[in-house]
Amino acid sequence: MNIETIPLIRSPRRKTIAIQVGRDGRVTVRAPERMSETAIRAFVAKQEAWVQKRVKEMLKRRRPNRTFCDGECFLLRGAEVKLEIVERGARSLVLGETFQLVARDRFRARELFERRYKEAAREHLSLRVPQYARRMGVKHGAVRLSNARHTWGSCAPDNRLSFTWRLIMAPDEVIDYIIVHELAHVVHKNHGKRFWAKVARFCPDYKKRRAWLGVQGHLLEI
Repeated sequence: MNIETIPLIRSPRRKTIAIQVGRDGRVTVRAPERMSETAIRAFVAKQEAWVQKRVKEMLKRRRPNRTFCDGECFLLRGAEVKLEIVERGARSLVLGETFQLVARDRFRARELFERRYKEAAREHLSLRVPQYARRMGVKHGAVRLSNARHTWGSCAPDNRLSFTWRLIMAPDEVIDYIIVHELAHVVHKNHGKRFWAKVARFCPDYKKRRAWLGVQGHLLEI
């Protein structure tokens, strides 16, 4: 492992050093602003075996190799749905009990799936976000979809909420957790005790739902 090529991010707020391995296998080191280069190098060298093992694990979890063939399974709100290739249809791709894709449009299947998933995500979030906002007594800003792969949701300083459209592939309870998480940030802008208490009040098993994303999140791809 070449330490020179690993991105290093320093922060005055960070107290400890940490190594992060992303879903794409990329390694990042995060360290306190004043930690010496020598100490950082020593820490990274000590963790080399763990990092290499983790990188291999994450690379195995990369996005599914899609062929968009008849019988292939795709996720929608946690359920596996089979793809059916049809000769003709009212729309190029229909999401229902089965996903029906018109044969002549297979060449642009990924584009079509992304479009339909975005439609489904907007519809679902337009219902669930207001429901939880009322329950939590929170007033948020505009809600938009993002194309993020590694950030499930975010809350801007002006309380605008953003959710990746890929969430529509996750189970409903996982989507709800991300909604609660971001709405809690409207009130608490950090991840302190009061923030997690707010999350736990409306999502008592949030740790289980968060863990699902950690293990299965790489599957939320097309």
